[in-house]
Amino acid sequence: MLFRNFLLTFLVCLLASQAAKSGAVRSINTLLEPGDLFFTSVNSDGDDDFSFVLLVDISGTTTIYFTDNGWNPATSNFSNTSEGTLTWTFTGSLPAGTEVGITDSRLSSIATSHGSIVRSGSFSLSGTGESILAYRGSLGAPDQFIAGFNTRAGGWNSTPGTSSVESGLPSDLTNGTNALATIVHFDDWVYDCSVSSGDKATLLAALTNVTNWVGSETVNPAPACGVSVGSPAPSSATVTVTVFLEGAYNGSSMSTTINADIPLTQPYSFNGHSGGSAASILSGVVDWVLVELRETSGSAATANNASKVGSVAGFLMSDGSIKATNGTSDLTISLSGNTGADFYVVVYHRNHLPIMSANEISESGGVYSIDFTSNSANTYLGGTALAALSGGKLGMIAGDADNNNSIGISDLTNWRSQNGDVFSYGSSTADFNLDGQVNAVDRNDFQQPNSGKSSQVPN
Repeated sequence: MLFRNFLLTFLVCLLASQAAKSGAVRSINTLLEPGDLFFTSVNSDGDDDFSFVLLVDISGTTTIYFTDNGWNPATSNFSNTSEGTLTWTFTGSLPAGTEVGITDSRLSSIATSHGSIVRSGSFSLSGTGESILAYRGSLGAPDQFIAGFNTRAGGWNSTPGTSSVESGLPSDLTNGTNALATIVHFDDWVYDCSVSSGDKATLLAALTNVTNWVGSETVNPAPACGVSVGSPAPSSATVTVTVFLEGAYNGSSMSTTINADIPLTQPYSFNGHSGGSAASILSGVVDWVLVELRETSGSAATANNASKVGSVAGFLMSDGSIKATNGTSDLTISLSGNTGADFYVVVYHRNHLPIMSANEISESGGVYSIDFTSNSANTYLGGTALAALSGGKLGMIAGDADNNNSIGISDLTNWRSQNGDVFSYGSSTADFNLDGQVNAVDRNDFQQPNSGKSSQVPN
């Protein structure tokens, strides 16, 4: 019994040791997947040059094999082994966007712009058409193909013979996604660098599109695109926004007098926004507000309605924070049509003038944050877009009863028609101080002093 227990313990320790060693080996190697790199030039003339670009960061020891041996998908083996394989190894770190050139592969001394290269067999790109397959695993034994390029007229062969110029497409790869067949033969092909920045998916789509390649029968130099690989555009954004309403501000926070009258369904339907409701209106809620994100390649002045990439209605709390409809979570905005990850933030209220951030807001710690209450420089055209409040605070300007982004005679007309009526959330739009009444205070303290002011948010 003692011996059996000892033996079991020994075997467990041995297996754990082997697993740890296996894990250690993997931890220092970048295991590239299909599309993690792609070719940028292939030169069958002269020295059989080619180059590729990394679309992901690598670190530790990375080994990739490049072969011109043809592959037979039906048998999952090389259809011929008469050609050769180049083993590229790099130890260290290279960022995504690094272009690696391999030259003079027909000579005894092979050069590479990064790392080291070793030849096995007779790697030689045919002038009548050829394929190059990149894979990881071991020499002659792929366990994962990463990229493929075929210059043969007619492209990939579904059932290749033993010809040195024929190759099928490995099942790991998809033509036009992480592999490319030019179909038309030229000795030399070079990527035209028409797309040199973007996220991995954007760059890979361009690199595997044959219309972005230039073919010729003369030697093409390796391109120097200066490829910049960015992160994918986010599909959603979490925002924390702090804002005060001039009308509801009471000297340190905002009143919640109309809390019991706030509807469960949000009231906003402009600039393409729709949807939004709550199960209940929690204490501390001042009113519904709408938060919108805009993206533009130009200045703040070009962040207009058409640049909207997402919006969501939320609860404005008495402390100025804007929360999701549970009253505690930050707002999450679903995004559509954005190409980057920096946005202008716009805040709307149903009878105050909207405001927009002066600059694009970038994510920090997974959140986009802006405070409109403390520094006018945070607001686009803040000197005219904001109301000065007591205690050195700033707020959205009250008085826009008809929600047309300006304060004038029509708002006074609305006030006159509502003055003294029983309060109704949907129709008492001239209740600028949100106290549940439309009376002289709303006209004298807000509509008249702010008459002539208008939204500074580009439309």
